[in-house]
Amino acid sequence: MALVMAAMTDSRGQSSVEFAITLAVLVTLISGLLCGVYVGFVQVWVKHSSYEAVICLARGEMESRCREQLETRVNEILIGQPLQNVQLLRFKRRAHVSFEVRMFNEWRTTEKRTLSLPLRERRYGSE
Repeated sequence: MALVMAAMTDSRGQSSVEFAITLAVLVTLISGLLCGVYVGFVQVWVKHSSYEAVICLARGEMESRCREQLETRVNEILIGQPLQNVQLLRFKRRAHVSFEVRMFNEWRTTEKRTLSLPLRERRYGSE
């Protein structure tokens, strides 16, 4: 009985095990948080890139130049993940951009942006 009581009160190594468990949980939480922040940043980046591409089309620049700018801009943040189903269209009354982005082999988003033409110059402060 004394041997069992001695074994139960011996706490050598307990703090190391607690530290290892706590560290594993913290690393998991921090990596999940960073992944979520990265996905949010990518979504904002993709929306802004589509806006820039549709402005490029609306200004009357060549479609190939606008496509190159779009792909370059998105590939700055998504290395190795090419855009899919890219469409850049300019009609008489509107400019349209749509494309699909995939990330982590599971997450994907389709971005579509359309602007009416002709573009009007905005003057801030005078309405």
